[in-house]
Amino acid sequence: MYAPRVQTVPLPVEDPATMTQSHSPSSTGMYLIKLESVTISQQIELEEVSLITPIHVHTPTVHVGLIYGSFPGQTMTALDAVMFLQQLSRATIDRNAYTQLSPEVKARVKAAFIQRCGAAASNYTVIWDDFMAGRNVSNCPIGRDLLLGAVEVWGVESVSFGGFSVIHLA
Repeated sequence: MYAPRVQTVPLPVEDPATMTQSHSPSSTGMYLIKLESVTISQQIELEEVSLITPIHVHTPTVHVGLIYGSFPGQTMTALDAVMFLQQLSRATIDRNAYTQLSPEVKARVKAAFIQRCGAAASNYTVIWDDFMAGRNVSNCPIGRDLLLGAVEVWGVESVSFGGFSVIHLA
């Protein structure tokens, strides 16, 4: 048997002189990874981390979903998983796929959509109703809403004992 192997992404450090966070790769390593802009140095670090499918995707409060490979137990780099999440976060949600989600997940996705659009679109209920009716809308729900607005990678765990890996989003 193997003990779980945990690889984490350290949080940015605060500079005591300026009371600001340092984002220097040399001082913090991989640190916080924003899905919208994964840096080259982060990509290099993520390429070195091997994960095992299925990969569980978690926010601080909920299990969001799974990333499957071609078969269970397949190895995948953390970079491949993060790039998949990046593409997912930008893609529009297919209404038919949305209807297959559990009622609890549907409610969370809708809440994430409303939170994302709330200040920018006063007519978000009309947009949501159009989406549910199957009409094309310009500001429809996207993968970011499926991820419940959590688009920053805070940690990556390769858990060999459990036979799966975890990506922590916030």
